[in-house]
Amino acid sequence: MAEQLLKRKLYGKRGCNIHSLACKQRSIAEKRLSKKNLTIFVRYFFIRNIYKDITAYMFVKMCQLDDFLRYNKVPTRIEGLDKLLYGGLVIPDNQSLLIVIRGADNTEKNVFSLQLIHEIASTFKAYDDKTNFYYYSDYLKKDYLEDLLLDILIASAIQKLVQLKAQGCEIIGSRFTNSFFDTNKVLSNKLSSSQVSAIPDDYFNEHADEMLCSEALYFNNRTNALHLRILGKDSNSSNEQNVIFPRKYGTLNEYLFGNKEEKEREKGKETNELSYVEKLFGQSYVNAYIEEKFDVSNIVSKIQHVQSNASDLICVNLVKREYLVQDSQEKIRKDVCYLIEELRKYKLSVLVIRDDMEIPEEQADMIIDLKTGGYENFDYLLNYLCIYKSRFQVTALNTHQYKRRDYGIEVYPSLHMYCQQRRYLQRALVYTHSNVISETYQQYLDKSTENEFPNYLDYLAEQPDVERSYFNALSPAAYKKLTLHRVLDIMFINPIKK
Repeated sequence: MAEQLLKRKLYGKRGCNIHSLACKQRSIAEKRLSKKNLTIFVRYFFIRNIYKDITAYMFVKMCQLDDFLRYNKVPTRIEGLDKLLYGGLVIPDNQSLLIVIRGADNTEKNVFSLQLIHEIASTFKAYDDKTNFYYYSDYLKKDYLEDLLLDILIASAIQKLVQLKAQGCEIIGSRFTNSFFDTNKVLSNKLSSSQVSAIPDDYFNEHADEMLCSEALYFNNRTNALHLRILGKDSNSSNEQNVIFPRKYGTLNEYLFGNKEEKEREKGKETNELSYVEKLFGQSYVNAYIEEKFDVSNIVSKIQHVQSNASDLICVNLVKREYLVQDSQEKIRKDVCYLIEELRKYKLSVLVIRDDMEIPEEQADMIIDLKTGGYENFDYLLNYLCIYKSRFQVTALNTHQYKRRDYGIEVYPSLHMYCQQRRYLQRALVYTHSNVISETYQQYLDKSTENEFPNYLDYLAEQPDVERSYFNALSPAAYKKLTLHRVLDIMFINPIKK
């Protein structure tokens, strides 16, 4: 009776096909994703002997941003860094998270901070469409930072496209290339017939995405354009002889909302040039407010007058050397304390400083040190990252190498991280005192395919057969139906005994 009531609640009085119900509910969910009451689907299984393969979809409310942060870590999507954080950042309930990035010159603090703040804001935007992030610098120019952010995002998107191709996905057309670059006209008129003899004139527009994956076309962040690989002594030469498509805009916000002329010409129309890329990778691009200010007090004043949303993020970059002057240190220290108070009003904030600048470390929740150092007796420098402080979560200790790529920072965890892993044995061996030939429930789930719907009852039913097969594999020639204690006695304790 209870089962019939549950079916009626899921399918309705008349009943319906499971697939059609799921499709109908998916369409309803997609319409509501842009609203505050975001929704998800939770797959519900009937665990009954006669209904093992019956599945249904229940339509439930999706957790808001606070609920997501309560039960999940926030991924930084920086290669290697999430491993050091054991999955991502922890932002506790009703508290803010202040991250301090500290480093000397030439440690790529700007790239690291831009990449970090945008990737976290992208996760926040999945739960609140109004998410923005603010980036204030006391020295670096606004145009430089906007161009740097856009270069990182374009190179990162191209890398993801290449990964899709490597996974076996078919890449056709040029919709990806059209999103970032103006493909209406080939810029270069100096391509000789020998350089493009294998590429027809109209081939660029029809197969630009595939050519990006094979690196026949490549993005150069100096010229802000796509170039064609050509024969020459220097294979990395990028100039007017091989330039193909220019970048459409100079800032991320222009890609998302269009420039002033387009806004006036296309009022009421969607102008997001990156909508296709967002759907392709399942990740949103976030509106960025980047400004340059003269000193800390101006930045504090600006933050106080900003009307921000609850999901907005902020980053402040302080790199001026004048903060180190002895006469002004006391004033700067007070201004920094005021700044930290304002940053605490945001759910997540990032403060970038020089390594020789003094701040109240006790007010920071996480401190990430970036530095350079030599390698033994060699004449070159390496970049090192260290999570110096972490208040709310466990992180990997010691230093780890990192490099700057076109798509941002890439961290390479050292062997120290593997030595510090909290669980290097199977969970079953530690918590359930299971024997070594048993298969844990997690291992059973990992063996299942996406089309299968395993449950715990099936796992219990198959467990004896799995143990026997593992035991047989240890010594198939001399396999006998003996107890484990008897086998250990014969093989290890007293090997002479028959």
